[in-house]
Amino acid sequence: MEKEKYVDAFLEKRIVKYDEWLGKGRISYASKVIPVSESFQTKQWVLPTEQAMEILGKAKYVAVTSFEDCIHCGECVERCVFGARVFQDEKMAYNNESCVGCGLCVTVCPVGATSMVLRDRE
Repeated sequence: MEKEKYVDAFLEKRIVKYDEWLGKGRISYASKVIPVSESFQTKQWVLPTEQAMEILGKAKYVAVTSFEDCIHCGECVERCVFGARVFQDEKMAYNNESCVGCGLCVTVCPVGATSMVLRDRE
């Protein structure tokens, strides 16, 4: 019974967080970059409490940046809600393991240095 309370609280926090992101326009503009059906992979199952639980997974696409074209303006860093892009030593650094493939960074890049490519499925 205690586990069910934890799951309910966890789901409630996720719902609130996603609603907040949607309200602020932070998720997802992926349909401008890749089809919505391919922008996120989700896993869903029904809990014993008859509640549906959905976990956001990584899409089959991942964002890549041409560092020759990148002007390190920080637009993509601010737009990435998953922490895949950060500033280090006044330059943009990228962690593709954190990228879920939503495409938000692509939509704000002023010079088109970021694009979506198929994720390496090793």
